[in-house]
Amino acid sequence: MLEMLKNGGPPPDGDWAELALLEPARVFTNRHQSIMLPFNATIRAGQKVDK
Repeated sequence: MLEMLKNGGPPPDGDWAELALLEPARVFTNRHQSIMLPFNATIRAGQKVDK
Protein backbone atom coordinates (compact mmCIF):
# COMPACT_ATOMS: atom_id res chain seq x y z
CA MET A 1 0.00 0.00 0.00
CA LEU A 2 2.75 2.43 0.90
CA GLU A 3 4.57 1.68 -2.35
CA MET A 4 1.39 2.41 -4.31
CA LEU A 5 0.70 5.67 -2.49
CA LYS A 6 4.18 7.15 -2.24
CA ASN A 7 6.07 5.73 -5.22
CA GLY A 8 3.41 5.14 -7.86
CA GLY A 9 3.68 1.38 -7.50
CA PRO A 10 0.95 -0.98 -8.66
CA PRO A 11 -2.11 -1.51 -6.49
CA PRO A 12 -2.24 -4.67 -4.38
CA ASP A 13 -3.50 -7.83 -6.01
CA GLY A 14 -4.77 -11.21 -4.90
CA ASP A 15 -6.61 -11.14 -1.58
CA TRP A 16 -5.88 -7.41 -1.30
CA ALA A 17 -7.08 -6.42 -4.79
CA GLU A 18 -10.05 -4.43 -3.45
CA LEU A 19 -7.59 -1.97 -1.94
CA ALA A 20 -6.95 -0.73 -5.47
CA LEU A 21 -9.98 1.48 -4.75
CA LEU A 22 -7.56 3.68 -2.80
CA GLU A 23 -5.34 4.27 -5.82
CA PRO A 24 -6.87 7.70 -6.56
CA ALA A 25 -5.76 8.81 -3.06
CA ARG A 26 -2.20 8.90 -4.39
CA VAL A 27 -2.57 12.54 -5.24
CA PHE A 28 -3.78 13.42 -1.73
CA THR A 29 -0.44 13.15 0.03
CA ASN A 30 -1.89 14.73 3.16
CA ARG A 31 -4.13 11.63 3.51
CA HIS A 32 -1.41 8.98 3.17
CA GLN A 33 -0.79 8.74 6.92
CA SER A 34 -4.46 8.18 7.70
CA ILE A 35 -4.73 5.55 4.96
CA MET A 36 -1.68 3.75 6.34
CA LEU A 37 -2.88 3.90 9.96
CA PRO A 38 -4.69 0.51 10.08
CA PHE A 39 -1.81 -1.20 8.27
CA ASN A 40 0.81 0.24 10.60
CA ALA A 41 -1.31 -0.63 13.66
CA THR A 42 -1.66 -4.22 12.49
CA ILE A 43 2.08 -4.53 11.92
CA ARG A 44 2.87 -3.09 15.36
CA ALA A 45 0.34 -5.39 17.04
CA GLY A 46 1.87 -8.39 15.30
CA GLN A 47 5.33 -7.36 16.45
CA LYS A 48 4.13 -7.18 20.05
CA VAL A 49 2.57 -10.64 19.85
CA ASP A 50 5.81 -12.11 18.50
CA LYS A 51 7.73 -10.94 21.60
